[in-house]
Amino acid sequence: MKRWLQIAPLIATLAGCMADPRSHDSENYSAVPTGGRAVLQTPPPTHIVWSIRADGEHIYGRRIFQIGKQRFTALQEFKAFIQSLPPGSIVAWNTGCILYETIPLLHSDMTIHTFKDYCQDYGVEFRYICGGF
Repeated sequence: MKRWLQIAPLIATLAGCMADPRSHDSENYSAVPTGGRAVLQTPPPTHIVWSIRADGEHIYGRRIFQIGKQRFTALQEFKAFIQSLPPGSIVAWNTGCILYETIPLLHSDMTIHTFKDYCQDYGVEFRYICGGF
């Protein structure tokens, strides 16, 4: 039971990231005036990053990121994806209990903090979630 209480906030965070935007309360929608009538705008999309261990790498080694059906093995590919997102988008990566200091992709020594700043430059929020026990 005690362990469940430790991971419950993490599960709630993930559930919020993966929720269907149409299921949110009306407070998460904004009305935009369009010639005398209001149109509801849905919140920007949230993209969940799945992290897969690259072949032959140890658990803390290089990873492969997957979002939907797209896979990213190198930092440049992932940065290009970030640039393609509409402003206001959210990219969430939950590493479980592994704490990373850098983005663990091929040809990457970019720190998590620097990558967050990079995303922010393109209007994208990067949520780095580490549950750590």
